[in-house]
Amino acid sequence: MGSNIRPGHLGVFTGGARLMLALLEHSVRYLGGTYAMEDTDSMAIVATQRGGLVACPGGPHRMKNSKEAVKALSWRQVRQVSRRFASLNPYHPSAVPGSILKIEDDNFDARTGKQRHLHCIAISAKRYALFLKSTNGRPVLLREGENNKEDRWSEHGLGHLLNPTNPESEDREWIAKIWLNIISKALGFPTGSLRFGRLPVVARTTISSPAVMRLLAQLNAGKKYPDQLKPFNFLINCQVNPLGHPSGVNPELFHLMAPYESDSRKWLDADWIDQYTGERRVSTTLRQMLTEFSEFFHVSWTGLLIHASVGTAGGLGALRTKRSG
Repeated sequence: MGSNIRPGHLGVFTGGARLMLALLEHSVRYLGGTYAMEDTDSMAIVATQRGGLVACPGGPHRMKNSKEAVKALSWRQVRQVSRRFASLNPYHPSAVPGSILKIEDDNFDARTGKQRHLHCIAISAKRYALFLKSTNGRPVLLREGENNKEDRWSEHGLGHLLNPTNPESEDREWIAKIWLNIISKALGFPTGSLRFGRLPVVARTTISSPAVMRLLAQLNAGKKYPDQLKPFNFLINCQVNPLGHPSGVNPELFHLMAPYESDSRKWLDADWIDQYTGERRVSTTLRQMLTEFSEFFHVSWTGLLIHASVGTAGGLGALRTKRSG
């Protein structure tokens, strides 16, 4: 270990960051407000230009029409909260002037610089999408080069998945299309089926151990060496439906994999085998077993929106924070 290593400081940094976030949460709660989501060093506070009640199932307040609601802070109140943290800024003013809590550029129109109303669907701390509403109320995602400085939809938990439209491409537009579908449904707009919605959710992995190679022996049988699977070749693996495992099989010991295939149309017809037993699975049973993209996002990612408050699993509503006793 070098002379500049201070292991004892690591816990202090992490603890300090969590304390800072707890102080921010307290500041928002003290004003009667709430938030859509919070992460390591940030929070999406429910706020409107003048503040007031925002309809939200599960909220602690009631609007005049008796609908449940949450209280939105005003933009002015949010700026005041931000300024309160200036005294806690640990950085030199020349490096990070003002408050350590920056009001993100997303809040401001990329062309005019004026603050604007953002909307948010948030399922958890790292799974969210920010959007605007068009004149007819339809959602418009925040996109780099169009209406924002950067794309503002989460890819958390998705980065390992292959692009179903073109597995060889790094383009992640397919994720934006799914988010737009989710938001549109939440707002009550009709949505069409996604072109890749019936494809299985597939990721890429590597043959990285002798144990995996042994299971692939039957796929290599009868093939010439150049056509065989070899160490460090790519494989594809898929996500199985929660109740899609074969009868009598332990779900924790069942994992399907197949030789890498760059054409997503052929994924269902690939030579899928169980990683633990080496048993092959044919495409006629795979359709019932595998999670499709349309299911993955509407089952695994259920939950949803408000102005900037979020939903609980199963529908729209206010998020309930878990507390450890």
